[in-house]
Amino acid sequence: MPSRLILSTLMALLLAVSTFAAPPAPDRMGELSQKILELSQKLQECGGNQDCQNKIIQELNALQQEYIHLVQGVTQKAGVPADQPLSCDKFIRPGWSCLPLSVSVSRRIEERNFGWYCDPPGILPCNRKEYISREHHFVYSAEGAGYLIYTRDYAEFEIWTRGEVPNVHLAQYEGFVRTCDPREGGGCDFLTRSYPLGNTTVKESFGFGAKYPAETGTPTNCWYSGAAVSTTDSEYPADRDSGFNPHNADLKFIITPEMIKSAVASGQFFHTFRWHVLDTDGRSYQNHTVDVRLKIGEPPEDVGILAVSPSDAFRSSGPNDQGLFVPDSKVYTLKNIGKASIDYSVEEDAAWFKLSGSASGTLAPGQSSTMTAEVESAKARVLDQGSYKGTIKFVNATNGKGTTTRPAELTIGEMQRWKVLIDGWRRSYILPGKKYQDTDGTTKLFVPCVKFIWHLEGEFVLRKRKGKWQYDEGTVTVAKMTPVADFQPPTLYDCTVVKCQGKATIDGTVGMYLTGYLVGNEVHLRWPPREPFACLSCKPKHPAMPSNTYEPAFQCDDFTTDIGLEGYELKNATFPPVSKGNLESYQVTLKRLN
Repeated sequence: MPSRLILSTLMALLLAVSTFAAPPAPDRMGELSQKILELSQKLQECGGNQDCQNKIIQELNALQQEYIHLVQGVTQKAGVPADQPLSCDKFIRPGWSCLPLSVSVSRRIEERNFGWYCDPPGILPCNRKEYISREHHFVYSAEGAGYLIYTRDYAEFEIWTRGEVPNVHLAQYEGFVRTCDPREGGGCDFLTRSYPLGNTTVKESFGFGAKYPAETGTPTNCWYSGAAVSTTDSEYPADRDSGFNPHNADLKFIITPEMIKSAVASGQFFHTFRWHVLDTDGRSYQNHTVDVRLKIGEPPEDVGILAVSPSDAFRSSGPNDQGLFVPDSKVYTLKNIGKASIDYSVEEDAAWFKLSGSASGTLAPGQSSTMTAEVESAKARVLDQGSYKGTIKFVNATNGKGTTTRPAELTIGEMQRWKVLIDGWRRSYILPGKKYQDTDGTTKLFVPCVKFIWHLEGEFVLRKRKGKWQYDEGTVTVAKMTPVADFQPPTLYDCTVVKCQGKATIDGTVGMYLTGYLVGNEVHLRWPPREPFACLSCKPKHPAMPSNTYEPAFQCDDFTTDIGLEGYELKNATFPPVSKGNLESYQVTLKRLN
């Protein structure tokens, strides 16, 4: 199987988790990422060797199965979080309206890969004979539910839906893998293995969502997280429909406020998403289709609804060198965003923190109250090293709408907070270039090129658990990329950088998870995968160049992935630059923050 099709599926899974949810088991996620990169390199080295390809494909399938196991139960990446109800009760916002949705999808994936052999063997140039090395079909339909929230003027809206496993109807999941056993005198004895052998079970349903305004530069504001299946076939134990995300360059479709306004009026919305993935061999491909149909229900009744912000947990750790717990408190705001008064109460269930504020009361429509969770320092200091959990419960005592909880967690023990800075660059060429005749009559080579200059920053936390330092969490805090024309030679065009339409950018990277793991005293960081484009508008300044404006587009492949291949000693230092020929150079700085 060609490497690009396999890896695009696995990397889409990694990207989706980075985009929509906190990645589970960060240490293991880092290990999986490293193994995927190593196998990708080995797969490319296989060339047309089918035995080599099949062996590595089995390893990749095993990685995919483990990855799906980690993801299951944490989130339906593109849909309503799996532990939240499919209703408007807890998701409406001040100034927004909410409508229930029912959703039905129809999904089709068709894949065909090609291999080749020399006939007769051992004679150059090779007389290549092509054959179908793999064919795969994955077809299902499913139903689910969710909600649409939107501002009164439809200028902002979000769609969140998910399905349930019992409502996924698998129509087709089958294929075959074919290998060539070359005959000594020429030709092939083909070995064909159909799959799956045995039963196929749906393990995870789908999710569909959309958000407006769309992220700058993304070709679509929709995302789709596909179903996952498992089989009793030991060689093909699991598979996942990788779906799509807003960075899919083949999907140039934006759900606009006008469309939502029309959908609310008519009670329904329908669109077919189609895209095509062509492998680097120019022949192997995937065809994808997703039909999405939304039915819009009636608005909820006019009642009081409790909304609590922020949505995250109260987490503290310590004591630090000054004997303090950081942070020592967190403020929550309770607001009635409905249309009738409600009675509320707030409760906690752990001795190491306390609540201050009004523990109960009445909120009129639009009225707010605050509640502060604080670490009880005297009680916390006597706790043994470890992690202590609690819950803050916010109750709508009138009708239950909006009743919710926030986790509370206290970590007793040592903690390190670090900052990482990366400055580097990577070139992208349009090869093989073009020949031209210089003014002195000699023939020279012109190679269009862009130099992508990167600056990334992040912060991460290490915690000591049971006497061992472990990577705990990390966040991307700065992400900048500046493209610069680097034509060779540079004297042929005057170029300016222009905005790319409908192509991937690095927008949205800040705030994403920075995963990692420790090996001894070295930290290995995994940055969110980003492959942005740069577009140029170039005017000729050499007589040998065409008179029209030249507008090439370049893509920066794998920079954020490759910078995670190295490990760095945990110390305050700027490490020597890492250089990889004329393609890449980058430098890493680590700073201890506490």
